[in-house]
Amino acid sequence: MICALAFLFKKYKEVAAQVAINETVNFAEKLAPFMDPKYGVQKEVFTCLITILDEDHYNCHILQKFLLKYQEMPV
Repeated sequence: MICALAFLFKKYKEVAAQVAINETVNFAEKLAPFMDPKYGVQKEVFTCLITILDEDHYNCHILQKFLLKYQEMPV
């Protein structure tokens, strides 16, 4: 699923970001756990997050809170 999201973000960039921001509550927080290397999709997650975080400061704040809360998570 993460790979499909990354494909859509690469292809549709800002449009995909706006859909994720407007249609999904705390999108960055939902993706953040998959930054863990054990899932093997870090590159795809970062592709999505970079696009989202460039467009939406609120998701930046949400991701920062997540990283502070789970700072022991390997990233």
